[in-house]
Formats: sequence, structure tokens, C-alpha cells
Amino acid sequence: MDKKSFKPEIASVCKIQQFVKHYFEKQKSDINKTSDIDLIIEEIVVNVIKYGFKDISKGIIQVEINTLKDKIILVISDNGIPFNPLKAPLPDIKTSLEDRKIGGLGIFLARQKSREFDYLRENNQNKLTIMIGL
Repeated sequence: MDKKSFKPEIASVCKIQQFVKHYFEKQKSDINKTSDIDLIIEEIVVNVIKYGFKDISKGIIQVEINTLKDKIILVISDNGIPFNPLKAPLPDIKTSLEDRKIGGLGIFLARQKSREFDYLRENNQNKLTIMIGL
């Protein structure tokens, strides 16, 4: 398992993606899910940065990565405002793009690319555990 903290800024998205790729390089793992993992990280972390740190001066995003048998376990925690993505309304993907409301698609995509997607608010932190099949 590797764990690292990041500042809640857009530049951290790429840094987090690189951190995760480096983990797999150290493990000498040939992971074919990197595009899915990159998408999940981008969608979740951008939302955390954009919406989670209003009026919070000392924000932090912590990322843990691990593999267990046939799955990748990615844990993204932050000390931002409470937000449970499991309670976010699902987007109406059947409606045309012109008529569709903006928002919600990133969480939807992240959930679609995951085997499991769990949320917990603990010790004043949002903790999102994402499991991705290998």
C-alpha cells in the first residue's frame, strides 16, 4: 500500500495520477486499467477541489492505493465539506445533450468504471473507497 497527501488544487490531479502509476511501476504490475483509473481520479478529485473546500483554508486530499488479489483499491479522503457521492442524483443519460442538466456525469462515470464504490464520513473527513477489477 502507498499513501500520499496532496493540496486541493487542479495541478494535483495529474500528480495523483502519476503517484498511482508509480505505485504500479514499483509493483512491476502490468495494469490494463490505467485509463479507467485516470478517469476515476480526474472526475472525483476535480469535484473535491471545485466543491469541497469552500471556506476551508487548510485543505488536504489523501490518496491510498493498494492491490488485493483481483482488484485495485483506491481510497480518496479529504477534509472538505461533507459530501456523499452515493446520494448524488444520477444524471438522465437518455435525455439529449441539449436538454440535459449540467453536472453529475463525473460521479456516474466513476461509479460505472468501479466494481465497488463506498463512502464514509469519519473524523471530519470524506472517505471514498473505490475498487476496480483487474
